[in-house]
Amino acid sequence: MKKQLRSAFMFLVFAAFTVPSLAHATFILETGLSNGPTIGTQLFLDQASNATSLTGHVGGQTGPTIDITPNVAVDVVGSGWATIQAVNGNLSSLVFTNDATNTNKYGDFDFRGQLSSTGKITITAVDQLNQSFVFDITDLAQNANLPRMGIVSNDGEWLKSVTISTDTFFNEVKQIEFSLQEAPTTPVPEPGTMMLLGAGFLGLAVYGKRRKSA
Repeated sequence: MKKQLRSAFMFLVFAAFTVPSLAHATFILETGLSNGPTIGTQLFLDQASNATSLTGHVGGQTGPTIDITPNVAVDVVGSGWATIQAVNGNLSSLVFTNDATNTNKYGDFDFRGQLSSTGKITITAVDQLNQSFVFDITDLAQNANLPRMGIVSNDGEWLKSVTISTDTFFNEVKQIEFSLQEAPTTPVPEPGTMMLLGAGFLGLAVYGKRRKSA
């Protein structure tokens, strides 16, 4: 019987740490961040004209790459912490994708920009598990340099891609940054895991009590 109890206990522990746990918040919205590049996180852009795709480098001209896809052809004005503007047409979205060959994990993204009219900006993040997180920043002013805004992971997840879009149009998007994510050194069980493990301990305790009184 002791062997059976030991086997049941090991099964419950294994199940608690392998079954899907409850959903949790991964990325949170950050707005009104301070201006100015953070050393090592600035997304370096080379000057470009009439480009339908771009490649940025995190931290410098030869840093890890981020692929950038605008919805229309764009110019990159300047180089370094540069400005992206539409050539013709309306720039309404930009997709930033962590290069598949890039082993760096980014848990922080932020940028500045300017809208052509009063509206909102939506930030959509996709993490390494292909889960999506959507944030809306509303009532943003027309033709004004908007405060820095972005997202950051609060539990060690990292960005596979991030999209910024608007219900109006971007006059410009600029001063883009990505920061490396430092994953927790010790995994912390999520609520679903703890609930299942607790239920297992309770069941074993009840079973042991009944066996003792039998």
